[in-house]
Amino acid sequence: MVINSLLTNKSLFLDPYIHALMPCVLTLLLAKKIGPTQGTPDELNSHLNIRGFAAQLLGKMIEQYGSSYNTLKPRVTRTLLRAFLGNTTKNSVGTQYGAIKGMKYLGSEVIRIIMVGNLNSWSISVLDNLDKNDENRKKLVDSVYECLSDLAKDAELIDGAAKKRKLNNEDSMDVDSLTEEQKEKLVDRVGKILADEILSRDNSVAVYKGIFFGEE
Repeated sequence: MVINSLLTNKSLFLDPYIHALMPCVLTLLLAKKIGPTQGTPDELNSHLNIRGFAAQLLGKMIEQYGSSYNTLKPRVTRTLLRAFLGNTTKNSVGTQYGAIKGMKYLGSEVIRIIMVGNLNSWSISVLDNLDKNDENRKKLVDSVYECLSDLAKDAELIDGAAKKRKLNNEDSMDVDSLTEEQKEKLVDRVGKILADEILSRDNSVAVYKGIFFGEE
């Protein structure tokens, strides 16, 4: 909250101090343990709200100072990727959640290139090792799905022709459903668990197009 107040204070010149402030934000985003170890479910899950706020703050810092420090976004992206791929135990779900949220607020380019490119191997090493009914697995799957939905929104905005065909009910098979070949391609790209989650949603075609935008 202090850092957020500093960033929103237009009378302050923070450029020289961004690199000193960034580790504080990344710690709250990626640390394995934040908050109480005992308490009610709401108290134990309070770290998710902290990580979510830290992710928004991270995105704000990149947006405001990324142009001044052209190495800032690439360095932060590498840090998030290391956290995403390097912490694969059951005790690091908080770190995984924070890394996913961080990539979401860095924008579609990071999601498409960095996250999607590693989802299959991540799903095998992380999601496959969590019980199907584990609440933590659901949190991670939902967080990734939110990121992929952002890609879907971008694809729909850019792909105006496809959107027009959908409104006119033309080429309905292409717009309203995925072929078996496309479903297999989706599994190969994001893994079976995430693919099943996407296919269960009403916007599965839009998400698919967002993931593979420019490739088909």
